[in-house]
Amino acid sequence: MLSPSKGKAKEETQWSSGWWEYHPLLDQTQRPAAWSSSSTIFSAHPTQPLITARQFSSSKQFTVVSPPPILASPSSYEPPTVISVSPGGDWLFAYFPSGEIDGVACIWQRGPALDMWLVKEWWTLNRGGGVVAANWLGGPREWTIDDAGSPTRLPPRGPITPVSLFTLILVTETRWVSICYQRQYFPTLRTISCPLSEPASSGDGQPNASPPDSHKICTRAAIGLAYNESSILIATRSRTIPSNSRDNSLNSINLTLPLALDIPPEPEAATEWESWGEESSVELCEVRLDWEAMVLSTTPLPVLHGFDLGLSNLTFLQPPPHSAGSMESSPDAIYLAASYLDFGDYTSTPKSELVLHALSRSDAGTETRAWACKPAATRSFSDGVLTFMHPCGSTSSTFGLYVGLLDTSGPLPREKSLLKQIAIGSIRVFRISDLTDHERWEPGSIMSPANGVGRDLPLNSLLSPNNTLMLCNSAWSVGPSRMSIQMLPTLVKDAASVAVPPLSQKLATSLLSGTSTTDISHLLAALTVPLEEVGETLIHALILAENGQDKGTLTWRALGLALETYRLRARKAHSEAEREILNARWQTALETCSLASCNSAFEDCKDGDGFDLSAVWQLVGLSTWVVNFVEKLLKECILSLDLTGSSQGHDDLFDTSSTPQPSVLLHLAHPNSLKGLHAAVSSVTRFRNKVGALSASEENSQIAKNVLLDLIDCSGVDLNALEPVLGELLSDVQKFSAEDVRKGLMICEPTSSMGAHIRNAIEKMTSSAIVNRPRLFIKPFELMDGVSQIFDARKDKPKDIITKAALSGRSQEVVCLRCGGRSEVGMNTTHISPSWRAWERLWNKHCICAGAWVLQ
Repeated sequence: MLSPSKGKAKEETQWSSGWWEYHPLLDQTQRPAAWSSSSTIFSAHPTQPLITARQFSSSKQFTVVSPPPILASPSSYEPPTVISVSPGGDWLFAYFPSGEIDGVACIWQRGPALDMWLVKEWWTLNRGGGVVAANWLGGPREWTIDDAGSPTRLPPRGPITPVSLFTLILVTETRWVSICYQRQYFPTLRTISCPLSEPASSGDGQPNASPPDSHKICTRAAIGLAYNESSILIATRSRTIPSNSRDNSLNSINLTLPLALDIPPEPEAATEWESWGEESSVELCEVRLDWEAMVLSTTPLPVLHGFDLGLSNLTFLQPPPHSAGSMESSPDAIYLAASYLDFGDYTSTPKSELVLHALSRSDAGTETRAWACKPAATRSFSDGVLTFMHPCGSTSSTFGLYVGLLDTSGPLPREKSLLKQIAIGSIRVFRISDLTDHERWEPGSIMSPANGVGRDLPLNSLLSPNNTLMLCNSAWSVGPSRMSIQMLPTLVKDAASVAVPPLSQKLATSLLSGTSTTDISHLLAALTVPLEEVGETLIHALILAENGQDKGTLTWRALGLALETYRLRARKAHSEAEREILNARWQTALETCSLASCNSAFEDCKDGDGFDLSAVWQLVGLSTWVVNFVEKLLKECILSLDLTGSSQGHDDLFDTSSTPQPSVLLHLAHPNSLKGLHAAVSSVTRFRNKVGALSASEENSQIAKNVLLDLIDCSGVDLNALEPVLGELLSDVQKFSAEDVRKGLMICEPTSSMGAHIRNAIEKMTSSAIVNRPRLFIKPFELMDGVSQIFDARKDKPKDIITKAALSGRSQEVVCLRCGGRSEVGMNTTHISPSWRAWERLWNKHCICAGAWVLQ
C-alpha cells in the first residue's frame, strides 16, 4: 500500500505492507511451482485444476493434459497443491485436492517435445489424506567444480534404484510415507506405504493398514536425501483437529435427542478444544528402502520441541562432501532449516526466526548407527520478514543458505511512471555453521514494480536449473500470479573467484550434466555484458569441462551453447552491424552441427561398399545441402579475395585485431569444422560414384541417379578435386594450439593465428581446377524468364533442420528452442528404410544443435 508522507509535496511517498500480505506463508495458500532441468516452469492455475507451463525465457505457455477424472468433472477439483518434476525432467507429479470427493494424484511422462506430456499413471486419495510433499529417487549424480577448477561427480543422493523407471516419495496428510515406483518392463504402478509416527515395515503387495492418529494431520513436510546415504529423512509438522472431524460428524445434529440432558461433561472432552491447532514440535523419521526385497521401513527419531511460532518454511540441506569423488566416503552432516513467523496480536508485520538443526550418524557400529540431532544455530530478524530459503553453492567454501528478507516499508520516489523497479528486500547468503552472513557472497536485491509495491509480495521462489536466477511469485489469489525474475547474490571478487569465474563454473557443470543452459545464456545475452567477456566466459567454461568428460560429446554441447548465446544476443542487438556479426556466428555453429549430422547419416546408411538404396532420396536431400553449403563457402572465399583483388600482401584482411574475419571461414581452420567438411565432401563424392554406376533396371534409382548427377556435375565446384585439398588442409590445422581451437569454437570465428592458414586455404580452394566461377555465381535457370521465380519459390520453402528436405506440411512439426529449426522427423515413417529410421531416432528428443523440441 502507498501512504503519503508528511511535509512538502516534493518529498517522497512511503510504501508499506500489512501483516495480511505475509499470512499465506502460514495458511499454505502459496501457489506451487517447479522449474525443471530442461528449463520448463510448471505452475498451478489460479482457479482451475490445471497445470500451466512455459519454457524460459519464452513467453509462450501450454497446458499439461489433465488425468481422466479431472477431464470428466473439472468443477469437482481444485488447483494442484503439490507439483514436482524429476531431476532428469522426464517425469512430472501433481496432486489435485477436492472438497467434495477423493483427490487425484497423477504422474506424467514427457514425450519427444518439451510441451508434450502424457498421463502415465493416476490414482485417487481419500479426503483428508492428500499429498503434502513429494521428491524423487534415482536422480543423476551431480557435477561440481572446486575452487581449483577440477570437476568431480558427487555421490548419489538417497537409496539407489537400479531397476525402476521412476521412484517417487510422497508424504500425506495422514502422516504416512509412500514409495511409488514402476519397474522396468512392468506396466503398472506399485506402491508401498508406512506410517511415520511409529516403527513399521511393509513390503510390495502387502495391504496398507488404517492410518493411526486420525485426529492429527500433517500440514508441512520436508524430504531429505543425503549423499552416500541409503536412508531417507523426513521432517513433518502436524496439526491437531477434532477427533470426529474427518467424518464430518461435527456438521451433523441429532434431532431425536431430548432437549434437557443431565449428563456431566467428561473432563477430557471439556478441554479437548484447547489442544486443537498447530503443534509446537517437528517430528523426524528415518525411512529405509530395501530395493532387493522391496521392503519399506520407518523408524521415528526424537521429536524437536519448543517451537510455538507458526512454521513457514522447512527444508533439508547438505554441503557437498569433502571427498566429492569418493563413493565410499561417509556422509557429512545434513541440516534441517526451519523458519518461523510471529504475528503477535496481528497489529503489525510479523517477526521472523530461523532455526538450524544438524543431523549426523552416531559412531557406534556400522549398520546400526542411529541418527543424532542437535541444535546448530538460531537467528532472529526484526527489520525484515523471512519469506523463502534455498541451499546455494557447489563447493564447501561457498556453500550456504539463500534467504529472502522483505522490507515492510520504504521510500517510493515520486515519478511520472510507477513501472520503475525498486528494491523491496534482499537475498542474502548465510553460513551453515552459525547463520551469520557469508563473507564470500554479496547480497542481491529483490525488485518490484512501483505500481504494485507492498502487495502481492514475492513469497514463493524457485531456483533456475543452474542456480543463476530466481523466479519469485506471489501468494495464491483468484487472479494471475505476479511472477518476477530476481538476480541472485554474487561471489565477492577475490583471488579464488578470479581463478574460477562463477558463470564459467556453472556453464561447465551444465555442459557435463547435459542440463539446459538457457538461464545462463539469458544472462550472457544481456547487452550490458561486453561481447569479449561473453567469449571469455564460454572459453573458460570449456576449459573447466574438458577435464571431466569425453571431448566428442562435450564439443557438441559447447557448440550448441555458443549457438544459443549468440542467437539470443542477436535478438537484442540494437546495431545492425552487430546483429549481422552475431547471426553469422550462430549460423556457423549450426552449419558445423549440420555437417556432423549429415556425416552420421551417410555412415548409418552404408550397405557394405555401397549405400542403402531404399534411403536414396533422403541421401540425395543431404547431398543437396552439402553441395549448396560448399558453394556458399567458396563464394565467401572468392569475395574475400575480391575485396583487395589478390590475397598476396594483404595480411590485414585476415587480422582479427583490426577487422573480424567472416565466421563462415572458420570451417577452413577449425579442426572439428574442417574434419566435418572433409568427411561430408568425401561421403557425397562416394555416394555420387556409387549411384552413378547403377544400371537402369530400377526406375526409382535411375531417377535419383539423374537428379544427383545434375546436382553435382552441374555445380560450380569439382568435389573430386576439392576432397584431396581439404585433406591437406586438415593435416595443416593440427598445428593450432588447444587454446586457439577452444577460442575458435566458442567465438565461432577464426582467431588471429588462423589468418595465414585461411589465406593459404583460399588460394588452394579457389583455383580453376576446383571452382568454375560462372557456374558458381550464375545458375542456368537464372538465365531463363519465368523459371527463376519457380526456383526461388522452391528455395524459400522451409527446410527440415534434420533431413534438409522441404517440409511437407502434412505432419506434426516440432521447433528447436535453441536454433529455431523446424522438423518432421519421426512423424512420417511410411516407406522409409530401417537404417534411415534408426538414424532419425537419434533426433527424437533433441535437435542437431542439442536444443530441445517444442510442438509447432
